[in-house]
Amino acid sequence: MAHVHKYLTTAHEAPAKRQEGRIQEQQQKERWSRPPPKILKINTDGAYLKESNSGGWGFVIRNDCGMVIAAGAGNLGQVSNALHSEAMAMLHAINAATQMGCHCVIMETDSVQLQSAVNNEDYDLSTLGAIFKDIKFKLRVSFNHVTVVSCPRTCNVVAYCLAAYGTKLGAGISEIWLDECPDFVNDAVAGDLSSIGS
Repeated sequence: MAHVHKYLTTAHEAPAKRQEGRIQEQQQKERWSRPPPKILKINTDGAYLKESNSGGWGFVIRNDCGMVIAAGAGNLGQVSNALHSEAMAMLHAINAATQMGCHCVIMETDSVQLQSAVNNEDYDLSTLGAIFKDIKFKLRVSFNHVTVVSCPRTCNVVAYCLAAYGTKLGAGISEIWLDECPDFVNDAVAGDLSSIGS
């Protein structure tokens, strides 16, 4: 089984503390955080299976209470690399958010390269340039306010699970959930909420 895709992880080490005569170090991982009031946060992720040049996409839309508004996953029958699957995930998320009438959003991805590609023109002439241009156009015309940011994978667990699920669906198949989500999504969301003291 292939590793789904490369991702960033960051951990902040808390000061070492002495306990029972020995020094122990604690690590605090960054976790998902709620958006500001009246803003929706959309986490996206893409999975890439190198052996078959296929993959999956996933997204989750949450409100400022951390509650799921919508989630989606789908299969990508043909993708060229991990960045391609990440871009397709964001495109599917934008399309769903637009259909739902979302206006003010934060788009969060664990791909620094994708964040860079949609925030400037450096990748517009690349092989995936047409997709990046499409994403940027839709971001511009679909939302009153939008910010695209990158985050560590530890902040993107729900979308990661959805993208992995997408790889197991039939070619071209996708699923969208409104309010009611499968147990694996609910479990990942509960983990996020418990980490921020909800």
